[in-house]
Amino acid sequence: MGQKIILTVAIPTYNRCHLLCQSLESALGQLEDGVEILVSDNASTDETPKVMKKYCKEHKIRYYRNSKNLGMDKNFFNCFQKANGEYIQFLSDDDILLPGAIKKYYI
Repeated sequence: MGQKIILTVAIPTYNRCHLLCQSLESALGQLEDGVEILVSDNASTDETPKVMKKYCKEHKIRYYRNSKNLGMDKNFFNCFQKANGEYIQFLSDDDILLPGAIKKYYI
């Protein structure tokens, strides 16, 4: 039996690999038990798949790449469908989580 996922940090992305890395680093630096990171790639044509392959190899990140661009709204919906957490925190691919942000969800 796996650990219960309380929070999914969902990051929908499209062609912003350079910014996505900063978002991921801000979340990875404060992971807690019961928290997962999910990235939904909307068929990026930049280096996103290559970079995500490296991140997934080094960290427990669930990465999904759409076979075609679904549009922003459907990519967000895709995150809802794939999230395992009881709660979802969306993090745009150009945003970062401030230190301690994930801990605040457990208070």
